[in-house]
Amino acid sequence: MSQRKQKALIVAGLMFIGAISRAPTVSLGPLFPEIKESLQINYGVIGLIMTIPVIALGVSSIPVSTLINRKGLSFSIILGLAIYGLSLPIRSFMGFFGLFTGTFLVGLGMAFTNILSSVIIKEHFPLKIGIMTGLYTTVMYLFSALSSAVAVPLSDAFNSWQVSLSLWFPLIVFTLLLWVYQIKRDSNINYEVTTATFKDAMGLIRIPLVRWITVLMASQSIIYFCTLSYMPAIMQEAGFSGETAGLMASVVQLSGIPSALLSGAVVYKFKKQQLPCVFVAFTFLIATLLMIYSRSLFGFFLCSLFMGFSMAASYTLYLCILTLRSKNSSQAGMVAGATSLFGYLITSLGPTIMGFAYNLFSSFTLPLYGLVICAFFYGLSGIKSGKDMVMD
Repeated sequence: MSQRKQKALIVAGLMFIGAISRAPTVSLGPLFPEIKESLQINYGVIGLIMTIPVIALGVSSIPVSTLINRKGLSFSIILGLAIYGLSLPIRSFMGFFGLFTGTFLVGLGMAFTNILSSVIIKEHFPLKIGIMTGLYTTVMYLFSALSSAVAVPLSDAFNSWQVSLSLWFPLIVFTLLLWVYQIKRDSNINYEVTTATFKDAMGLIRIPLVRWITVLMASQSIIYFCTLSYMPAIMQEAGFSGETAGLMASVVQLSGIPSALLSGAVVYKFKKQQLPCVFVAFTFLIATLLMIYSRSLFGFFLCSLFMGFSMAASYTLYLCILTLRSKNSSQAGMVAGATSLFGYLITSLGPTIMGFAYNLFSSFTLPLYGLVICAFFYGLSGIKSGKDMVMD
């Protein structure tokens, strides 16, 4: 296989991983009112359901990293995509138990995509980390927007939220087949990398820089998952339809596309990433305050614009800071595993606490102030981890 074709296939495979990375998860938010009514559950249980993939991301990040280390990238890609594909029919068509089990497997699939994307970018595009990360994040948000927009209309068209949730199964299968094809034709993809074990993670988390990168990831993830979980419900509580709430959720994703491209391209203009992180923290703050106090469609539209910009930029900055602070792809994989383990375990508290807080106060207002605190910690951790340095 020619080097140009090899690179093109790797880029295509990476972009398709980005396409499926978040789309199956974000489709849950607009459908929660239907799922809640169908299964007779409350927002505390809904919060727990949204927390399950986050917990799966946390607890599986180190085993996934260890698997990549032992079996190589090729085997890990195929296994991860196979698990991801299997998760969707289980989540959609096996009732209450299947919803929990399948959602956990979705989180496990996301753990593979998160860690593999960082390793692939660092290994194959060491001089274009910002650009490739920006492209990856752009595709991720584009398909997430599509997922949010079509979730409720598809559910209405088929009179089944189960069919809507399983929408992304064919795309995952196609992504799997694409990687199988290029792995068979290019043995260079089957390299091994040194990734984090639990012992490595415990050692890495003692490093102040790794702790701040973990806080950076956790703070933006809490805002991301809480917004995806509850913004459609907040809008419907304010009197808007499920279709309108789903469209606003898609605006959140779409407005992240220029942000992902811009932040990925511009980040290398700065020797330090502190200023971009503080700016993103400020936009997070504006978006959260709009979500708390807006009751008009225009207010929620502005909230969606600011939130989408902030989410995409914050995740891109996290990936860039992680790779820029790492010496090589092996260390990037280790740091990705460690920050995912601790960061997602912290993140898992967010949607659950918000759901049970709603049950307690019958309002989302007080729980949303927790996202204001998260915005502050994102800015602080960006100042600490955005310094011009490389880990030993």
